[in-house]
Amino acid sequence: MTVRDAVAGALAKWPGIGEQDGRVIVPTHCLYPSNGVITVIVEGGVSSFRVHDDGAALDELEASSGIIANPMGIMRSATRRHGVHITDAGVIYSPVLGVNELTAAIVLVANASKEAAHRLIDGMRPRPRRNFRFELEKLLESEFGRMPVRRSSPIVGAHKPHRFDYVVIVSEQRQLLIDGVTPDSSSINAAVVAHLDVKEAKLPNVVQRIVYDDGEAWKAEDLSLLSIGAPAVPFSRAREALKRAAA
Repeated sequence: MTVRDAVAGALAKWPGIGEQDGRVIVPTHCLYPSNGVITVIVEGGVSSFRVHDDGAALDELEASSGIIANPMGIMRSATRRHGVHITDAGVIYSPVLGVNELTAAIVLVANASKEAAHRLIDGMRPRPRRNFRFELEKLLESEFGRMPVRRSSPIVGAHKPHRFDYVVIVSEQRQLLIDGVTPDSSSINAAVVAHLDVKEAKLPNVVQRIVYDDGEAWKAEDLSLLSIGAPAVPFSRAREALKRAAA
């Protein structure tokens, strides 16, 4: 096999053009910041065409969970030299053109979409994370407002004292120990160690729960680890789960 044969064989595996609802879909050799293939759309008739990216550059920003103050301004600045236009919805498109200009338009729109996506990603800032612990505390105040709720309260386990985020005094015969955790190793390990030690102490009338922020991305093995310490409850279902635990 020659080098030419190897290259031809590799390129032959690249996705070919497709058609959907009268639109021709063209996978290009450009990549977005996510390493996704940039695909452009060709619409038109026999002799006049328009090429656009279907808003995919702006979709890259959304998929990255980022926010930016003036995305349209940034996109227009990034694509100005390519001779393309941008709709208010963030679709990058070419002027109407003839068949002889079609190849160049596909290349220009793909490169403009790539440059716009990179500029957006470079200029974005992460979306603000919700204050999970604050929301958990508000939930406990709402659900157990008539009961004493101790914050950062020490409980003696089998080997040493541990501080739990919240201890709800349900009655003289029942306490509910609650830790709120996020998907980082220090938060996970601290909760698991404390709950295991208290579980080993076999304290009477103590119920343990770990509430995790299911608004974050969790690994399956980390959720399994949490459950070793105590039953793990997603925050989105915490109200009913804690109410049952306290009953």
